[in-house]
Amino acid sequence: ITQEKFKTLASSNNYLFHLHTDYTDGLNSIEDYFCYASKNMFNTVVFTEHVREKISYNFEDFYSEIRRIENKFENVNAIVGVESKIFPDGTIDIPDSILPMIDLLCFACHSFPDDINLYAEAFKKVFVDAKWRSFIRVWVHPGRFLQRIGLSKHNIDIFHGLLNTAVDEGVFIEKNLKQVNLLRKIIEGIPSESQVVGHDAHSVGELEAHKSVPS
Repeated sequence: ITQEKFKTLASSNNYLFHLHTDYTDGLNSIEDYFCYASKNMFNTVVFTEHVREKISYNFEDFYSEIRRIENKFENVNAIVGVESKIFPDGTIDIPDSILPMIDLLCFACHSFPDDINLYAEAFKKVFVDAKWRSFIRVWVHPGRFLQRIGLSKHNIDIFHGLLNTAVDEGVFIEKNLKQVNLLRKIIEGIPSESQVVGHDAHSVGELEAHKSVPS
């Protein structure tokens, strides 16, 4: 998928983005998400399964299962992506061996030292790293780190700067339906063409729950 095609997809309401399956910490199978999408008239599902340098499951099996099940659903397309955490040195936790199988790469901050300046520098390095430019890149649940260390004015200002850098570098920003309102309002301030609504779903039940949450 190209950057422009993903931009068109993200501007529609016809997709499910940021899905985790029972290959990792999700409760539902790949086919469960396809069935849900088909029943609810979504034409694209975007899987963003967790990965690490040492993956605990067979990623080739994961990829093959998505493609096999996709063939059973004429009205639902799939995009294979991954969610990988950023390290403090600006590298990401992903094995090169799976890169040929993915179209979309999600950056995330999970465990990280409580240092806002280190956090900012690490993300900037990833945003400008030429290694990742061939992928659709999305910063998922941005600002979750700030929720942990505090939403001070200083931290918010740094967050604004990071969002602008990401957009300038062609990185999409997830408007995560689980985020606190303040962070979602800040993200809504960036150009709409750089935003993608994310469910961060670990079950079909969460997708149902999000129906009442405005995107």
